[in-house]
Amino acid sequence: MAAGSAVVLVIAVIAFWSIFSLGWMHLKTNEVKAWYGLSRACLHPSGGGSSCFSYAIDEIKPLYHGGRVALVFAIVTLVTASLALLPAALFLTQKAPYHIAVAAFVILSCCLMIAATGSWAAFDNLVVNGPGFHALAPPHGPSLSYMFVFMVLASLFSMIPVLAGVYAWTRRRYTLYVYIPSS
Repeated sequence: MAAGSAVVLVIAVIAFWSIFSLGWMHLKTNEVKAWYGLSRACLHPSGGGSSCFSYAIDEIKPLYHGGRVALVFAIVTLVTASLALLPAALFLTQKAPYHIAVAAFVILSCCLMIAATGSWAAFDNLVVNGPGFHALAPPHGPSLSYMFVFMVLASLFSMIPVLAGVYAWTRRRYTLYVYIPSS
């Protein structure tokens, strides 16, 4: 039991840090592009002065504010989605034919991580590469709101199998009954 749970837990941690690292690289790439654009705006013969200041306001500020907000949402969603693999560890360590339920848990966890990653990356792109802080206003406001609601719902939904796993662990009830109606 302990060995199987430890293996799946390690897999969950690796999956989380892999996706988190990709997201962090995405942020750092935008940061490099922003600083590169700032240097060109400031050093360009026709630039300098007001254009340099304007670029800093339009690009650098949204990068740090919008990017950090997106990063917080990514951490919350990916942590809960990774923890959703723990119930699979409980079922995988049993010698009962629960492969369908296990596969459902694993697929659910992977879908949550993929969807959450795509959503917060889109959130980051909208704020950083889009109109900046103006993304909070129409016509971008509704899209931003929908992404935020999805991230919250995904985080809450991914906690359901986690709570089920905790309940099974504390009650020592490892049997999962699957009812399949006959034709």
